[in-house]
Amino acid sequence: MIDDLKKSFDQIIYERTTSPFYGSFIISWCLWNWKIIYLTFFVSQDKIDYIVTNFSAFKNIFIFPLLSSIFIITLVPFITNGAYWLSLKFNKWRVDQKNLVDGKQLLSIEQSIELREQISKQEERFAKLVEDKNLEIKQLNLQIQEYQKKNQL
Repeated sequence: MIDDLKKSFDQIIYERTTSPFYGSFIISWCLWNWKIIYLTFFVSQDKIDYIVTNFSAFKNIFIFPLLSSIFIITLVPFITNGAYWLSLKFNKWRVDQKNLVDGKQLLSIEQSIELREQISKQEERFAKLVEDKNLEIKQLNLQIQEYQKKNQL
């Protein structure tokens, strides 16, 4: 039974620490209520009443952290996608600059396809030429054999 409670507690903690909403809400709450945290840890016990009266407004405790969490959850994916896009652009620019300095010219996909087709046509043409020459060699060998037979008689 204690193991089940521990597993349940661990699962709840894992869910809350890996959830984007809970994480952003906790960070937002800490940012909005930093004075509560500071006064709790670094001020004497008799200042607790001061914290309760001055910093326990519902908007500071719940609404502002909730709104900023929603804002963070919707804004962060756009920022990360923008940063990723910018990173891809810089990487492409870096490769282009390297190729420019090295004097390399990369082929486009269309140029690569055209080059492959040309190579394939050349290979077919050479194969046909070799076949024709082999056939010619066979015919000449037959003629040589016939000539040798005639000369032996």
